[in-house]
Amino acid sequence: MRKRLGCFLILGLALLFATPVSAQLIRKRSYKYKHPHDFRNFNLGFEMGLNYNSYLVKDYVNVWDEGILLDHIQIENNPGLNLGMILNMNLHDNLNIRSIPAISLEERRFKYIFSLPTPDTQVRRVESAIFDFPLLFQVRSNLHNRHRIYFMTGPQYSLNVQSSAKLRDDPTLIKVKAHTFNWVFAVGTTLYGEKIKLSPEFKYTIGLTNEYVPRNTSHANAIFYLYRQVLTLNVLFE
Repeated sequence: MRKRLGCFLILGLALLFATPVSAQLIRKRSYKYKHPHDFRNFNLGFEMGLNYNSYLVKDYVNVWDEGILLDHIQIENNPGLNLGMILNMNLHDNLNIRSIPAISLEERRFKYIFSLPTPDTQVRRVESAIFDFPLLFQVRSNLHNRHRIYFMTGPQYSLNVQSSAKLRDDPTLIKVKAHTFNWVFAVGTTLYGEKIKLSPEFKYTIGLTNEYVPRNTSHANAIFYLYRQVLTLNVLFE
């Protein structure tokens, strides 16, 4: 009886000390080959960042309208903010599909510089609050020392809720469409912590559709097209 009791005691102590050791070994092994976060088929997160927005523009100089000569146009680009929610689905250890619905606050200034009948400068602003709905494919490297490098690309639909396309009471506006399509490219690094993944990321968005609306504006023919361009520095938390 005493021998059995001693055996059970030794076995219990062995299991007691072996459990944390084995758990630590499993954790180290998982970090080496596959992080516990990556076993989830679906996960959520959020992103926040700063953007630098611009336009790919084709304009015509020396345009007359109502006896006023437009000499040229200068575009001033300004920083903006964006905030989004991450919806991620793991298709493979090296391939994810994700959507990141986000709101992007952007502002661009157009300086219309006139030469006749008198020199003058007029500033026209394009202030946008844009809801972006991308569908992105993420290709990522194997896990190495708790980090992965990834590349993402895919189409994006955008809705500008501050679009001025239908306004008619101000001929000095730069009018842009409410609905546009874009293409997104992104590269980043995922850093794995105990309970969270953090990913610093650079993203470039290029417009696929012309945003410019020439109706009911002065010197409307001075601009041929406007395509959205946005460079974003994001931090993603998952």
